[in-house]
Amino acid sequence: MKCPKCKDIQLSRKGKAMSPERHSGPLFCTSCGGVWVSNNDLDRISEFSSVVSDDIDISGIEKDRDSMTGLCPNGHGIMIRAKVHLEPHFYLEKCSSCGGIWFDYGELNRIIENNLNENLAMLWTLSWQKIQREEKGKEYYHNLNKELLGDDIYNSLLELSRKLKDHPHQLRALALLHHEL
Repeated sequence: MKCPKCKDIQLSRKGKAMSPERHSGPLFCTSCGGVWVSNNDLDRISEFSSVVSDDIDISGIEKDRDSMTGLCPNGHGIMIRAKVHLEPHFYLEKCSSCGGIWFDYGELNRIIENNLNENLAMLWTLSWQKIQREEKGKEYYHNLNKELLGDDIYNSLLELSRKLKDHPHQLRALALLHHEL
């Protein structure tokens, strides 16, 4: 099995996750530090953070490796991508045929640290992607308004909006504010 990103590097097993009697556990790329987790091992993914390769020299790893998808190490063709909306965002690749997932260097630990490992399949659903985009949009909207209005006015407007949220005459209050401006 070859690395989806390096293309010519053979993936290998190592560490505590591999038991000699079972051929299971993650496969590693010794060049880029990526990790392949088969569909059969996804339920044990939290165990694999301790065996992620620490001996990889990340200084030589291409920073733009996440911009491309790769081929399934099992030979099933191009993998599908899901954007993970953590800061900074990144993409995970999944084989739609065998269900294995490719984690670029550091992504597996970030998934586990943010408790996204419980149901990785949700990352590829349209509804989850939509919710993530909406949250990012709200965050951008609030940050922009805070920057343009300043902290005092922004916080005062948020406080006023909380007070008016369930008020029976909130439209009158908005009209008054508009009239005064």
